[in-house]
Amino acid sequence: MSTYSNQTGRLPSQYLLKQQYIIIGQAGKGGMGAVYRAIDTHKGQGQVAVKELSQAHLGEAELKEVTARFQQEAAMLAALSHPNLPRILDAFSEDGRSYLVMDFIEGQTLQQMLRDSKQPLPVPQALHIARQLCDVLSYLHAQNPPIIFRDVKPTNIMITPNGHVFLIDFGIARFFKEGQTQDTIFLGSPGYAPPEQHGLAQTNQQSDIYGLGATMHYCLTGIDPYYVKTRFSFPPIHTKNPAVPPELDQLVQRMVAYQASLRPASANEVKQVLARISQQAAEHTTGLRPDPLAASAPTQYTPPLAATSPAFSLQPPPNIAPTVAVQPPTKTSPDNRGTTPVAPLLRQSVRPAIQPFLTKSSAGVIIALLAVIVGTALPLLETLFHVAYGYAFFLEGSVLILLTFITLISSTIVKKAGPKGILFATALVASIAGLAAISLGSLDVQNAIVSFLQIPNLNMILTDSMAAITIVAFLWVLRPFTVSQRVNLAVVFGIAAICTFAQSFLANDRTEKHIYLLVAIIALMLGAVAAIQMERSK
Repeated sequence: MSTYSNQTGRLPSQYLLKQQYIIIGQAGKGGMGAVYRAIDTHKGQGQVAVKELSQAHLGEAELKEVTARFQQEAAMLAALSHPNLPRILDAFSEDGRSYLVMDFIEGQTLQQMLRDSKQPLPVPQALHIARQLCDVLSYLHAQNPPIIFRDVKPTNIMITPNGHVFLIDFGIARFFKEGQTQDTIFLGSPGYAPPEQHGLAQTNQQSDIYGLGATMHYCLTGIDPYYVKTRFSFPPIHTKNPAVPPELDQLVQRMVAYQASLRPASANEVKQVLARISQQAAEHTTGLRPDPLAASAPTQYTPPLAATSPAFSLQPPPNIAPTVAVQPPTKTSPDNRGTTPVAPLLRQSVRPAIQPFLTKSSAGVIIALLAVIVGTALPLLETLFHVAYGYAFFLEGSVLILLTFITLISSTIVKKAGPKGILFATALVASIAGLAAISLGSLDVQNAIVSFLQIPNLNMILTDSMAAITIVAFLWVLRPFTVSQRVNLAVVFGIAAICTFAQSFLANDRTEKHIYLLVAIIALMLGAVAAIQMERSK
């Protein structure tokens, strides 16, 4: 039987609770109860957060159930020890209400942070938060029996000013019951709760991974899934935020898969992928500068949402998270409550995941090279009148030698053995083709080489070397680029291969041969510069 007296959030300022806690004021209030900011008189006037369980509008049976859940939260948290979990200081009942006492810290919820920024979080910041959440979820799932949180969402994630993350509010967490096929009731927040949490099946580790995936999708797109009318539908992140790497986009899509079996098997697996993505992002990031998270209100509670509730049969979640996170201990203790200080987050200018085929700088180089080639190739017009064929061969050979130097210089830029091998092979065959072309353009040099090497057909050497260059160039398609990048490279190198074949077998006269050769060489240079740019941006 509920009365006015058992409603929460009505303790006045300076009220003395349990002869120990002096209430300063209310820090937040939601459907499950209220949270007060208080002073612990037994601990040197230290500030604490006091959570008060709501008993209003509850029948006797419901009151018993909710009280049991409150006591479960206290017992569960008291038995846990992790840097990303709140620490319980006290739990008691007074005047028909139950209270939970925790350390009080300055900070804000992830929901507040996203709402204040009104845009997606920078990728490094989102990765930093997600990796900490993976740590704590791995810890919970490793308990015996595993603890399934079942309510991973932005309002239950506390961020301190230095970027440390706390997973808060264990009000609906419960131990995973082996062999149970279905949860008895629906718990969780629409948009963040997986299908099985809607009463379709038993929740497990993948249920928490779904909630984490939905939260990451919100962080990277700025779209709150709670307000999306179509449940269990998450559009590709890159359509809203091109700065997100494809691998991260694919990971989040796996995490929010409708079928639990299609999601990552564990939070630790997710963490490993996130670590790899973070490392790749760090290698290709410039302009780093410290940018710690700004502290807002000294609580994680948010004001009521201004938007209207979505068209969905389930009731909207409370506007607040019914607990307050705690500050990480500054000293290491035997129970492993000590934490390593978290470095301030760095806002990083991450390159777009899907790089343009050519950047402005590389396009400028290409334009300059094309200008030189076209400018010096004007004598080719005379080939229409069967003049200066030798000069055309000399020009083509010079460009091939230039390609040789470009690939050799580029080999010092890339670090991996695979790309270096491709560049060295390209340089080798380009130098051979260049020398052959120059030799064909100069009768004296041609005679000298033929006399020295006893090679009767320099034209065949040029053709074979050009074919070898195109074959080597196609190795770039095997590099771990995106599909669109591989298609672009395949088209460019395909043009070079076709023109190489045409200049040898389809050209009717020397004029056509030179035209085909120039097109092939230009295509090879274009593809080489683009491939190098893609390699550097990986």
